[in-house]
Amino acid sequence: MNVRGLAIVLTTLLTACGMHRAYCPQPLTAEREVDARTVRALGDVELAFALRYVGSSDGAPLLTIWLRNASVTPVAIDLGRLRVRGLTANGSRALQLHDPRGEVEPLHLDAGARGHEKIRLADVGVKEGALRQICLDPSPVFTEYVVAHAPVCFAPGSDAEWTVTP
Repeated sequence: MNVRGLAIVLTTLLTACGMHRAYCPQPLTAEREVDARTVRALGDVELAFALRYVGSSDGAPLLTIWLRNASVTPVAIDLGRLRVRGLTANGSRALQLHDPRGEVEPLHLDAGARGHEKIRLADVGVKEGALRQICLDPSPVFTEYVVAHAPVCFAPGSDAEWTVTP
């Protein structure tokens, strides 16, 4: 390919993908497990969430967090700062991520990176049917920015799934 041909290809890519994107990654909604109603974005960084009952003797749900950085620069995030609240018949209470080995720590999501993390919620009282809803507030996850996001809420559903609530 000659220099002129390379310039045409690069111009086409930059026009189609935007000047500040490392490449044209698929949005998180392209993942078949991701419900578009759970996606929260800060610029080129996206987070999405799901809750399931999977392999827990105490009935605590497993939280899956998908991450995508379409930016050309790394972004600092801290999943340990995710706010989780459980709604009961008597009000709400803070819930914790189950992290007995201290593995949930701040990290840099590299430019163009995507992936997912699975973290169990601790002591949620689900087995007793105490929780009517679990809400996740991703606002404090972005350590370099102060940003407010609408919470993502789930209600117990059928089978192993929690369903997204408006």
